[in-house]
Amino acid sequence: GRGDDGALGDGTERRLNTPTDVTGLSDGIALGSSNNHTCSIRTGGFPVCWGKGNANGTGTGDAETPVAPTGLGAVSRIDAGGNFSCALDDVGQLWCWGTNTSGQLAVGSTTTSRTPIRSTFTTPLAELSTGQGHACAIGTDATLYCWGANGLGQVGDGTTSDRREPVEVVP
Repeated sequence: GRGDDGALGDGTERRLNTPTDVTGLSDGIALGSSNNHTCSIRTGGFPVCWGKGNANGTGTGDAETPVAPTGLGAVSRIDAGGNFSCALDDVGQLWCWGTNTSGQLAVGSTTTSRTPIRSTFTTPLAELSTGQGHACAIGTDATLYCWGANGLGQVGDGTTSDRREPVEVVP
């Protein structure tokens, strides 16, 4: 695939037509990838990301090999969206970082954060999935929540208004 911005994690920015090993990552237990960055959870719950600087969580620029997002401890879930990433910590609290033009960081604003920031949403979450500019999660009580870009109704709340915080999806 495309190695632009270090997206392949092999220490280069080259394009490859065959699989390659991610440098220094031999204990990944979960994975989430996007068009320009990837995140993984290592044994013990430790998150790492590589690729595009605004989404790898370090706040320092592109990473051609796995790096730990700044200030983020152990996580149970992680996913990489379009220029942003989100994770759930061990108590189900939502943390996101990267571009936030549509509220995809779930912090009640469109303020971008290049390092992980805890969401203002406090309901414990169990599962997580990110898209191009939106994300969804399932609460520990099985309630579905979504937030972020909603111009095409992707948040599922019956509107086309962006949501800066998670909203419950009601069928």
